[in-house]
Amino acid sequence: MTIAALVGVGRMGQAMARGWLENLSDAGLSDVWLIDPAPNDGAVALGEMEGAVLNPDVGAPVGIVVLAVKPQAFRTIAPNLSSLIGPDTLVVSV
Repeated sequence: MTIAALVGVGRMGQAMARGWLENLSDAGLSDVWLIDPAPNDGAVALGEMEGAVLNPDVGAPVGIVVLAVKPQAFRTIAPNLSSLIGPDTLVVSV
């Protein structure tokens, strides 16, 4: 099983995370990490679902990183991505 990290938990990110969390095993996921420096109520509610971890302490690369942030916010979050991404990490930008 794979850990997916969703960076940016706004409307688009919440829609994706909800689907993943409702179908963890079907999606081949063990956990979904939700990463957002200022999570809104929807992100906090998702973080309370089974399989979700809101703003985890990242210690090792994950299998999948999905960037669901606006382009103008990328410069702010980019320095924090290095701990999530390893040589085998799939990175997808929405």
